[in-house]
Amino acid sequence: MINIILADDHEVIRDGLKLILENTNDIRLKKGVSSGMEVVNELKVNSNYQIVVLDIIMEGKNIFDVIEDIKNINENLPIIIFSMNNEEQYALRLLNSGASGYVCKTSGTERLIEAIRKVIKGGKYYSDNLSLNLIQNFGNKDKQFDHHDLSNREFQILVHIAQGDDLTTISNKLFIGKSTISNYRSNILKKLNLKNNSDLTKYAYVNGIIE
Repeated sequence: MINIILADDHEVIRDGLKLILENTNDIRLKKGVSSGMEVVNELKVNSNYQIVVLDIIMEGKNIFDVIEDIKNINENLPIIIFSMNNEEQYALRLLNSGASGYVCKTSGTERLIEAIRKVIKGGKYYSDNLSLNLIQNFGNKDKQFDHHDLSNREFQILVHIAQGDDLTTISNKLFIGKSTISNYRSNILKKLNLKNNSDLTKYAYVNGIIE
């Protein structure tokens, strides 16, 4: 039996997935929690999980730090990202950070089940669309965008700003100070050669970071 732990801040997602997986003969949602930190704390005391499933946007630690914490506990534990966020922009960063798969929630739970069964065997999972983009862009430096040079934290703050979050909201979500966020924002503007938040939002929209 493949026991998974899921972190998603929407109870309806946790309850719905639990019911769906009960209809499979090989996968069970053993525990559902609302934050990445709860996953980390659970893994410190319970090693009876074969896969971790994480949403991207949750309160508390950012997703990249959560992945790092999980890998520090068990570097071989597969992690699947199950999120509404734009796949192409997030997936490569998360796969490079240690995730084994990325499933967009709009793809349906059937894709998540497929991903679980693949990564438990040591494979990687992402959509056919992302696979095609990886092949088309492999080794093509002309396809690289400026935001690929941003750090994971800078990229995350770029997304929040582009989505219209103010300093207080970002601070509360990421648990970092407003002055630190302002410093990151300045670095982002400089790296992307932009002037203000409006430019950031336009850049994010044009490059498919937000929809």
